[in-house]
Amino acid sequence: KFKEMLLTCINLIKQEKLKYTFLMTNLIYQNPTYLVQCIDLFEQAGIKDKLMICTSYDQVGRFHSQIQKDWWWKNVETVLGKGVTLHTEMILTQPLIEAVLEGSLNLSDFLDKGIKISFLNTQGFFNEDAVQTTPKEETMKLLPNFFPKRASFLLFLKAKLEYTLYILHLI
Repeated sequence: KFKEMLLTCINLIKQEKLKYTFLMTNLIYQNPTYLVQCIDLFEQAGIKDKLMICTSYDQVGRFHSQIQKDWWWKNVETVLGKGVTLHTEMILTQPLIEAVLEGSLNLSDFLDKGIKISFLNTQGFFNEDAVQTTPKEETMKLLPNFFPKRASFLLFLKAKLEYTLYILHLI
């Protein structure tokens, strides 16, 4: 069924009824065979430039082991090696800001590889039905260090001017 959906997207793009296909994936898997097959479908149709792979990166909670993080980066390299645009969303949480300020996370590693980044506003978690976000107070009980502190956020903006300009562009 998934391949049928992709072929439908390809046909709609060729008929100029659809401009792009955005494929969301977490990229945390050991074997990228299906990912490569998806990309190959667009490449064989001559419209690889109409495909964007979208993923996300979080400093805390996303990767449950170093091997998952390694798989993520390996799959990032697979996507980029196939010449497909990769878009990564990051939530500006306190741990992410701290990692950037401390130097353990270098956003240039993403940008230098050509990975497009969008920074998302910190809002909390979606409830189980994905209908609404959990209130900030409840999120703070679950993850007290989740929301960015004003002082560190301002340091992040000041210290990382290129990211600041990117963030301002998104607003």
